[in-house]
Amino acid sequence: MPLSTLEKEGRYLLALNAYRNGQFRTINAAATAYDVNYKTLLARSKGRLPRVTYPPNGRKLTTIEEKTLEDWILSLDACGLPPCV
Repeated sequence: MPLSTLEKEGRYLLALNAYRNGQFRTINAAATAYDVNYKTLLARSKGRLPRVTYPPNGRKLTTIEEKTLEDWILSLDACGLPPCV
């Protein structure tokens, strides 16, 4: 059964903490013990953030533009007007 994203992230954090606390001499040993990908763990040890923290590749609007559009639609709805462009 595949692991959820939260479970995978937890295992990466545990492996990284165990390596940094000296429980393992190498990142490869920590990756093997926690059954996580070695290259991903190596990248995380160098400061790379998880993919879930980055915006999606196909995103068209910035966060500010999205919020502005949402506020505009809600203001039109409050006036009883349909949101049209």
